[in-house]
This record gives sequence, C-alpha cells and structure tokens, in this order.
Amino acid sequence: MKNPDGPRFFLLTGEPGCGKSAIAARLVQFAQGEVAPPDGLSHFAPGFLKASYFCSARESLSIDPLTFARSLSLQLAHLPDFAQGLAQALKDMGDREINLEANQEVDVHGEMTGINTKLQSKGN
Repeated sequence: MKNPDGPRFFLLTGEPGCGKSAIAARLVQFAQGEVAPPDGLSHFAPGFLKASYFCSARESLSIDPLTFARSLSLQLAHLPDFAQGLAQALKDMGDREINLEANQEVDVHGEMTGINTKLQSKGN
C-alpha cells in the first residue's frame, strides 16, 4: 500500500458471471471475522472494511444510486467523522425531521438477498 493513511476505497467491476460477488463476499467474510485470511495477508484482519454493498442486475433496487448511498451511509454512521459530517449536512438542510428505515433480507443460508430502505423528510 502506497499510503496507509490515505483515503481507501475499492470498486470491483467486471462482466456478469466473472466472480465479482464471490470475491467481494470473501472480503466481507474476512472483515467480519467469519473466515481467516490467508497467511501473509494480515491487512485483511477483521474490521478492515467499514462498509460493503452488493449490486444485482436482477434486483433493480440494488442498482439505484440513492439506495446505494443510503446503505453505505447507514453502515458508516457509527464512524465519528462520518456521523459528524452527516449531522452537519442535515443541519445545513434546515430544520427538518428525517427518518431513515432500513431492512435487510437474508435467505436461509445467511446470504443477504436485499436491502430495503425508506427515507422520509418533513419540512416545517
């Protein structure tokens, strides 16, 4: 890694069926401590990912940019810098009540099959 203190993100793209979801799912398993990373890859220790998002062409909601942003925001909200920035952005929007509800769908094998979000804003 060139700059360990620099901003970090990872975007995995490729043709359908090439294994993107399998690679990403394994990285999430490392991050959640479900599976140990291979020897010599200590940077894949539990917690190395702060958020993840999976898209599916079969689920139109998953490829919606607003759904993507909401999902990542919910996952990152526990980070102080992100939470403070979000709070400031909401303050800048004025005195509004904002409610965000998110529900995850998980199949019988523990695989996430979807995220449903609902955002409501009430201005004065």
